[in-house]
Amino acid sequence: MQRLREAFFGSPSLGHGNNCCYDNQYRPTYHGEEQRYVSPSTGRCRLLTVQAVNPAEDRTGIEIPVDENAPKARKLAVWLTLHLPVTPERLLVWLLRWVWFTLALIWPFDTPKYTGFYPAYLSKYYGQLWVARSPTEYTLRTALVGKVPVYEITHALYPRRLKIYNASSGSWEICSDPHRIRYQRYVTISYRYNDIVSGKVDDTERHRLEGEFVAKVEPVILSLKETAYWLDLQSMDESPEEKNKDLYRMADVYRGAQFTLIMLCRAEGVSEETAWKEYGERLWTLPEVFLSREVRFKMGGGDVTLLILHQLANRAYANYHEESAIVNAYGLRDSLERLERLLMLKSALWRRKSGDSTPPQKSKRVNQTQQPIARYEAEKVYALMGFFDHRIHPQAGETELQALVRLSMANDNDRIVERMVSLLPLEIHPHVCWYSEGDASYGIRHPSIYMDIQVVGMAPSHALVLGGCRAATIRWKDFPNVAFATRRSFKRMIANYLPNIFWELLAVGIYLESFEAVQNSEIGATGQSPGAAAALAVSLILMLFAPLLVAYGTSGRIVQAQPWLVGVKGLLSAEEASELMYGGAVFALPRTSYTPSGTRLSETEKGQFRRGDPKQLEDLRGQVGRTTDGDLYTLIDTLSATIYYFRAARPPTIGLYAGRESGMGRFVLCSERCTVNELHKETVIRMPWHVSQSMRACDWVALN
Repeated sequence: MQRLREAFFGSPSLGHGNNCCYDNQYRPTYHGEEQRYVSPSTGRCRLLTVQAVNPAEDRTGIEIPVDENAPKARKLAVWLTLHLPVTPERLLVWLLRWVWFTLALIWPFDTPKYTGFYPAYLSKYYGQLWVARSPTEYTLRTALVGKVPVYEITHALYPRRLKIYNASSGSWEICSDPHRIRYQRYVTISYRYNDIVSGKVDDTERHRLEGEFVAKVEPVILSLKETAYWLDLQSMDESPEEKNKDLYRMADVYRGAQFTLIMLCRAEGVSEETAWKEYGERLWTLPEVFLSREVRFKMGGGDVTLLILHQLANRAYANYHEESAIVNAYGLRDSLERLERLLMLKSALWRRKSGDSTPPQKSKRVNQTQQPIARYEAEKVYALMGFFDHRIHPQAGETELQALVRLSMANDNDRIVERMVSLLPLEIHPHVCWYSEGDASYGIRHPSIYMDIQVVGMAPSHALVLGGCRAATIRWKDFPNVAFATRRSFKRMIANYLPNIFWELLAVGIYLESFEAVQNSEIGATGQSPGAAAALAVSLILMLFAPLLVAYGTSGRIVQAQPWLVGVKGLLSAEEASELMYGGAVFALPRTSYTPSGTRLSETEKGQFRRGDPKQLEDLRGQVGRTTDGDLYTLIDTLSATIYYFRAARPPTIGLYAGRESGMGRFVLCSERCTVNELHKETVIRMPWHVSQSMRACDWVALN
């Protein structure tokens, strides 16, 4: 049957080119490198043409002049009313347009429809997931790791291995017997590895230096009347599978210890202040210290001293305000919301060095002549997960972003990654556009954002796969014919109705006149039918005043309009946008207002009313050229009658509703990359929340 269909109708694949994309029925389309979008009417990708105030000459067919599709009758009525003929030359033009106007009144094919919804986004993410929120979904990570069950403990009560002092033999022994460990008091050791082994050394020298450090630790432990300690050099297994288990329960090891002993072995010529600073820059310092019951430290050959969190902050974190806030929260002096505290911890950990060095670009075991312990690319995430209720099992080869998404999905109440989607940093990452350290453009705190989307998984390309989205397609090729309703008025209703019946009255008058002529010819009488004369007179009067009646009847304040998002490259004023959208007006131009706080370029009018300041347009007129933030674009929303100015690297074709904050909706404007089946975040704007209710729900989308 498929071969027969192709024989008669051809192959379902369309287009020519080296790039291929698929629609919802997995039919291929081939095209070139140009930017494209998914048509809201057909669901297939098309070449994107962008209307521009000043189209680029070297991009013929991609940028076109601004065009509109307002009803011809209305536009001609406004023109005829505003341009009355005062010279014979203009009279001829006016009469020709008047004839065109009378014909346009009976043209039935330019009446727009009102649906109450924006044009829908018809595409979806059809690729496989690298990791999924639901265990019922097939994932590439599961295929890679295998379905071997992993022994998981959410909160362990004791370590897997300890080094315990044997009083009878006077020696230290590594113990892995859980029945003995569970009753054993122990101390955890925190240190900086570069203080022990610095630079590249061979295995023999490395083992010797590590042995010297252990020889310094054990007498100190005995002097504190403790008989067991946990040190990662000796208590963590070298095999990747066993090490993953130890790393998974690292936080519980420090929580269960009597105290954590910080051993600082500063080198010659290094001051105590520098030693503390270097220790504070270490990645695992934060979880080791903040999760411990008590902290003590020993500097070189000095005594063991009790250390409270504020003293640690003064020594190691004096230059960072976030660490001070975290210390106050864990010291029970100030209350911090859980999400805010976790985000501060994340920010603090991300500033630190992983493994006392720059994290590797690829996840693999570091050469043993450099480090004794295999380092993970996602080590920062594994250090952070100890502060969360639910943790993730480490995996070699996992990137930092993949681990962060897994951790966020495991702790759904925090929804950290979902909040990142709606944030607008000063610079959007070109390859991982959803990731953001903060909302630098709007200055909104994470807890203030309430998300209405959910991350369902992550694609192999690090794209977030989102569910529960509402989306709308942005129209770039021209201004549409917008269906709208004005304020109810009996006079406007009559004015709109009368011009539409003059053709009928004219036909009735001609018919009555011809009928009267036939009757008179039969009886040999002469005369004119009063009804025909009245119909002809009224029709001619309506024809003459029809432009004025149409212009008046369609003017007035618009109370409801068909939702559209229309984009223009360059700057358009609110008046120009209204005229292009609705065809102009004589008595009251439909008002499109400026946004007061919708974009980073918006300005609020400092007056009685909350509205956008028109000065923002004048301020931007000298900045039309392309900058590092991209080109300048205008977005018009017909539902809220608001105009937005923003910069983006590429014209966004999709408006994605992500969540709400401060009474406003967060809308992520994305461009489409159909060949990889992903959306790319170009910018984030704030629009009235009710706009999202007119967006149709869409299938899963991938954001990258």
